[in-house]
Amino acid sequence: MSIQATITEAQSFSRQEDKEKLLMSQGLQDVDNAFSDVAHTDIHSAVLFYHLHFQECIKSVGQQIQSEINVHFDSMPHWCNINHFNHVMDISFSDGSKYEDISKLIVFAAHDVIDRGTHALPYLLLRCICEYVNIDMYAALEVHTLETIAVGCLAIMEFTQLLDVSFFAKDDSGKNWAYPKWHAYAHLFDDIEAKGATWNTNTKPNKKCHGPIRQIYLRRTNFKNIAEQVLRLDHCFLIVHSICLDIEDYDDLIASQKDPSYSSSADNDEHFNNDLDTTFHVKSGAVQNEQTFVALEQEHANNNAFNRFCIKLANFLSDSLPAHKIPLPGGK
Repeated sequence: MSIQATITEAQSFSRQEDKEKLLMSQGLQDVDNAFSDVAHTDIHSAVLFYHLHFQECIKSVGQQIQSEINVHFDSMPHWCNINHFNHVMDISFSDGSKYEDISKLIVFAAHDVIDRGTHALPYLLLRCICEYVNIDMYAALEVHTLETIAVGCLAIMEFTQLLDVSFFAKDDSGKNWAYPKWHAYAHLFDDIEAKGATWNTNTKPNKKCHGPIRQIYLRRTNFKNIAEQVLRLDHCFLIVHSICLDIEDYDDLIASQKDPSYSSSADNDEHFNNDLDTTFHVKSGAVQNEQTFVALEQEHANNNAFNRFCIKLANFLSDSLPAHKIPLPGGK
């Protein structure tokens, strides 16, 4: 049963208890999803595992052990592309990349100070983190083979068994561990086989793009009703950037009129990139001459992508245009 079908069935129940029982069994909430109105789209099938999100903390071992763990973190050598921490047991932050680095280092920093007999639960947590790091290592690979997929699935199985048998059995917090981010592990390598490596859907490379908006929030808002303030200032900065580009283009135009041999830095960069780029297959250029489908197919006869191109295009437009409420040419 699909997610939307489950929600629809739950909404048909007259008793609130029955509705909540069905939804909770699937980890769902009775909330309308805007993506359900998008034609030919199953947003739940598009959801992928995101290996950046992970956070745990060991604080039941006592102040002395926590101090020793902090000392071990501080004495860790500095490595490229990994954060160095002076202490981790008494700070709070929400940076997922730092949690990721802590999970890689915590086993080395704590394995000799957390005793299996004295600190049973923290020791089990260390074992879970160790297994998690193995999963994260395979999940972060940019190229996969049948062997890496198989070993990754085995790591998930070992991690799940350790959680079910050891950790959750001793967890008396009452927390419901059947939440979506945990369940995502079950489909991790199925998603990789179906949709590619997790790097393709990782938002970590683009997080630096949030910097200007963060500065607007910190320096130009009153921290109340911030959406309108941030959007207004972000729009102003965009307009300023556009004006600067126009000024640069104007200066280049004037300079080129005075000196025909002048070329702007942007032109030089474009020329340099075009010389090096021998694989990029989309180029901006002038409007092409009209061409019949027959001539197009003959011109690319050796390319299977153009085999029966006219029929493929007609089928695509027949499905796509009505789906977007665009009338077909000639009313057909």
